[in-house]
Amino acid sequence: MGTLHSQASKESFARELIAWRKRRGQARKLKRSISQREAATELGLSVRTLQNWEIARCRPAGPLMGMLRKILAGQEK
Repeated sequence: MGTLHSQASKESFARELIAWRKRRGQARKLKRSISQREAATELGLSVRTLQNWEIARCRPAGPLMGMLRKILAGQEK
């Protein structure tokens, strides 16, 4: 059961992250999402880390997850 919940949690975070990139593109009046490189730079991450999160290979943990959830919800930055 823990593995299924963990995978669902990774997939949920991946969807949130991809939706955030799309909203950031719209906020910049673009007809597309911001690129993974732009998103990684804005979040202070490597592109590889962002890619791993978007394909639900892994997700952030602990305080980083809380901070990112606030950013993705538009509460910071």
